[in-house]
Amino acid sequence: MPASSLQSRLTVLFPACCATWLVLRAAGVFGRMLDWKLAGLAAAEPLLSAVVVTVGSFLALTSLRTRPVSPARSAWALGATISVTFLLFDLGKLLHPDEMVAFFRASGWPAWLHWAVMIAEVASALTIARYAPGWAGAAAAMVLLAIMGGAVFTHLRNGDPLVAIGDAARQAVLLTAYLALHPGVRRWRRDD
Repeated sequence: MPASSLQSRLTVLFPACCATWLVLRAAGVFGRMLDWKLAGLAAAEPLLSAVVVTVGSFLALTSLRTRPVSPARSAWALGATISVTFLLFDLGKLLHPDEMVAFFRASGWPAWLHWAVMIAEVASALTIARYAPGWAGAAAAMVLLAIMGGAVFTHLRNGDPLVAIGDAARQAVLLTAYLALHPGVRRWRRDD
């Protein structure tokens, strides 16, 4: 199957994959908060996460070489996925502020930085949700990418296990794919 045909099919299926992952992710987060027994959902979420990251990366890489079928549609789906995921992460941080402040202090960062990072993540996530294919969405994604870079750096510096780096690294890959698919960024790259 030619890459363009595969790209066309994946562009159509990608929003559904993103939506399914978000439902599983939200069910997992709320399931842990409410102590629901969702073992099947918990097992499916990492697999679907890998599918979203792989398909998003493929669409981003093929869009660098060819004209994608619908960059705005893919950027919107990925933007919605990123937004909801960050909002869920920040809900978890908000429910456990003492643990997060202790982590920041143990990592050598001031406690106030936890709150600044949360505010920046929520503001950027809401900006991407509202302006996914616009320039504000691209700028917000760059802010989140910088924050994820800081998170990966902090976990590596602390000597944390690779599992601790997983969420930040996965979000960084999704943000990079989002920027590669973003129509405004694509126009800017073509102008050079």
